Amino acid sequence: MEGCRQNQKSGRRRPAADGRSRQGYKNAVANSDKANAKLEHDKALSNAVMSLMADHIELFKQFSDNPGFKTWLTDASFRATYHPPAGP
Repeated sequence: MEGCRQNQKSGRRRPAADGRSRQGYKNAVANSDKANAKLEHDKALSNAVMSLMADHIELFKQFSDNPGFKTWLTDASFRATYHPPAGP
């Protein structure tokens, strides 16, 4: 089935994660300020976590119910991925 991927654990097929969120973040890093890049990052991370929900319910539960965990994961992910291009 095109546009889907099979989960290795369950064998279920599910829609592939939407790459538009990641692209929006990449565009924001390259063409916008840090605050906008952070907003795009947070949106992309939320979309990624939602796409993993069926297979990783505990991650989703912690991300949804534990503000400290969500803050830690969001900040760690942003620090690891935010590398703006060098100035002119």
